[in-house]
Amino acid sequence: MLLVMVNLALADAIGPDPEGCPNGSIGTSSHAGEWCEPTVCFVDDAECRTGDCVEGIGLCITREEVGCGGMRRDSGEPCTFTKEEAHGTCSEQSDCSQGSCEIASRCGSKVAAVCGCSGLGAGSAALGLALLALAGLTRRGRR
Repeated sequence: MLLVMVNLALADAIGPDPEGCPNGSIGTSSHAGEWCEPTVCFVDDAECRTGDCVEGIGLCITREEVGCGGMRRDSGEPCTFTKEEAHGTCSEQSDCSQGSCEIASRCGSKVAAVCGCSGLGAGSAALGLALLALAGLTRRGRR
């Protein structure tokens, strides 16, 4: 009997947020699973809990109606919501093997937006900016 109770408790656990999400998205976890959720901002860095508000970040996005992990509304109806998931960065629809390419201002890394990299957090972005500045100084010194 104890074994059954342990399994039920583990089934209800929410895992950690996924890492390595595409630039312009954040890792999200709930009873509905783990995914990279697209962000949207309106050119104000204060709106972003990580990174800066960067214009023109394209993401390959899918949307699906999913359950809230067995929860019910006050009416007794099952709880559902629209899960938006970012699968990669894009500049046009042909870049997406999954979802639609949607370009918007998003919370992310300015460096990753320039280089087309993904999975860079705020700390990585600062390191990237420092490396770009160093590369610029090195080029200037060679002239």
